[in-house]
Amino acid sequence: MNKRQGTSFNFGVKKSRIEGVCDAANSDSSTSSLQSDLQDVQKKGKTTGTQKKKSAFNRKYMDSYLKFGFIQCPDTEQLPRPQCVICATVLGNEAMKPSRLIQHLNIKHSDLVNRSIEFFMRKRDALKIEKEIISQASNTDTSLLTASYLVSLEIAKFYE
Repeated sequence: MNKRQGTSFNFGVKKSRIEGVCDAANSDSSTSSLQSDLQDVQKKGKTTGTQKKKSAFNRKYMDSYLKFGFIQCPDTEQLPRPQCVICATVLGNEAMKPSRLIQHLNIKHSDLVNRSIEFFMRKRDALKIEKEIISQASNTDTSLLTASYLVSLEIAKFYE
């Protein structure tokens, strides 16, 4: 017999005590009392030990964050989120702390740490222009799309 096969890990707890705890956990009366306690807590709106309370605090964007290379993401007005002007990464609202923004700048763009705010302003303007170009290129005219569909439909009918 292998040493690993015959070993049980009780960590200093007697077998009878482990069986007693398992029996108590498996009994119907203790399970139903635990479930009723959990339901009472949930009805009252209190959190249990495993649940975490959500905070309703949302950080606001400040213009001084541009010196760290971040602007407010234009798509998020209710819950502002920072967007890096270098890599266009959008971070969560929790990351809208100067320490987190500096951390992103130091880790991802370490060569740009000592740049001036004018550099980040130019990058912000370039990012806005890129977004406009992409949105213009991705918008297709509805009449062109309809004409293309009709032509492909006629071709499909012809080859049937």
